[in-house]
Amino acid sequence: MKQFWLNGILSLIVISVCCAIGATAMRGGAAEEQLVTLNEVPEAVRRAILARANGATIESIERSQEDGHTIYEVEIEKGAREFEFVVVVGDDGQIIDLEAEEDEDENEHEDDEKQVTKISMKEAPAAVQNAFRSASGNATPTEVERVVQEGFVTYEIEFAADNGESSLTLSDQGELIEVEKPFKIVELPKAIVRAIMKEHPVAELLEAEAVQLFYYEITININGRVVELAALATGDIEDEDEDEDQDDGKDEDD
Repeated sequence: MKQFWLNGILSLIVISVCCAIGATAMRGGAAEEQLVTLNEVPEAVRRAILARANGATIESIERSQEDGHTIYEVEIEKGAREFEFVVVVGDDGQIIDLEAEEDEDENEHEDDEKQVTKISMKEAPAAVQNAFRSASGNATPTEVERVVQEGFVTYEIEFAADNGESSLTLSDQGELIEVEKPFKIVELPKAIVRAIMKEHPVAELLEAEAVQLFYYEITININGRVVELAALATGDIEDEDEDEDQDDGKDEDD
């Protein structure tokens, strides 16, 4: 959640599109990536991939050229976890490197995993029930989920509204965090439609949702240093100044 809301967006529109996009893409403006199948890679690479996957499901293989070497980026799924690794092949076809990418320790990131439990509305805290009735106009919930992520608890409640299926996200104290409502394609801002069609000329707009995110901006003083914070009602707080510093660092690297 943190990575999403810290962009400082109060409201946005989520659009589903259907378009024909080629299997190749550009990475870093240099090396072209192409999706390939396991049968399309050299035998030595195929054996290395199968050995590294060790029975896990191979989700995708991307081939690209970099510094005169052929690079295969492989994504595998094992249970509920996903891993990536890279196979580097030299000009002579021999494997010169095999390394893992983001092969994270399960215990280290256990708290970051999103835990979702479906419950009945009666099982939600009274504050959540009251807030939902007030915000939805006494609508009948169709699905209620209790979500725990990074130690923060929220309740995501779907319900049928006049304009279609909508949802509310509330803190465990009943404070409003997010509202999602269907949005008519014909009412989308023209600038959005132009931008989509420029990026994906053959796209067909299928559906859209208007999303409102509620958070608080707080300015504090720490030993003479003024810091701006952004916080959700759950208590999830982020130092916006630190984010800006990180972004500036990335821009300098670029």
